[in-house]
Amino acid sequence: MPEKELTRQVKNITMPPRMRDELLTNCTRPRPARSTLLMRSRLAAAAIAIALLAGVSTTSYAAYNLYQVKNVDVFFEADISDKQLTTIGEKLDAMDGIYSVRYVCADEAWHTFKQEYLDESFAAQFTENPLKDSASYRVTIRLDADTDDVRDRISQLEGVRKVSNLYESRGLQNSQ
Repeated sequence: MPEKELTRQVKNITMPPRMRDELLTNCTRPRPARSTLLMRSRLAAAAIAIALLAGVSTTSYAAYNLYQVKNVDVFFEADISDKQLTTIGEKLDAMDGIYSVRYVCADEAWHTFKQEYLDESFAAQFTENPLKDSASYRVTIRLDADTDDVRDRISQLEGVRKVSNLYESRGLQNSQ
């Protein structure tokens, strides 16, 4: 608003003369130019903050991937021999895209199932292992591997009945 217009508007408002003069002085006084040094320092601080945020998010993503593990369980045909079971394990160990292979016996599968899904009193009613034919291989797929391709190759092995859907868990994994 131009100074003349502001002066006219202020004079039309009812207020003590001292307050009116102070208002006019504050509104019409020339404002000092902003320091370019101050402006540049604010820009530098903003740039540093953005860089730090980008660094933290990248580090967080890397840490997430470092502890994220992709697993599938490989189940076998009912009439599989121990020799075939060993052969499947060796083929899985040699397969590209697989980080680790671990055999899970039927007793371990039953113990894990009881802990995750049953309360102790109900589980105690079972006198024998209902999962006696549920041995499997727990396969950890490398983070950089094509999971669908690895699952397809595993399912084509002779003696494999089923490959479970991918599930993620926590654990340290080297992507190489």
